[in-house]
Amino acid sequence: MQFGIFYPQSPRIPSMHIELPRIKPIFGEKSIKETGREFELRVRRDLRKKGYKVSKAKSRHYDWLAERGGKAYLVECKCTTARLSPNQENYLIAGIKKGKKVIIARKTRTGRINYKRY
Repeated sequence: MQFGIFYPQSPRIPSMHIELPRIKPIFGEKSIKETGREFELRVRRDLRKKGYKVSKAKSRHYDWLAERGGKAYLVECKCTTARLSPNQENYLIAGIKKGKKVIIARKTRTGRINYKRY
């Protein structure tokens, strides 16, 4: 049987509205994307408190561009235990080869921010 979802113009086939159940996110009521964005904003606030000038990255391969003391840092934030994607790794390695510093900010189990500089 074919449903009206696939053929909405057909008068012979009735259209059906299927309502899917709401899937509850893993991290409480927030989606993973919302949780990650909140962590990125938290990292930005923390870096600004430490004296960095932080701006939004012009590339999707890293999250922030931080500057302090004439040095530029590419900042990548990871809220979960997820690894960097191969594209992110390649882009950050290329940045290191061009003389830019890289900071990877990860959220620890206790909720603190752990920074690693490369």
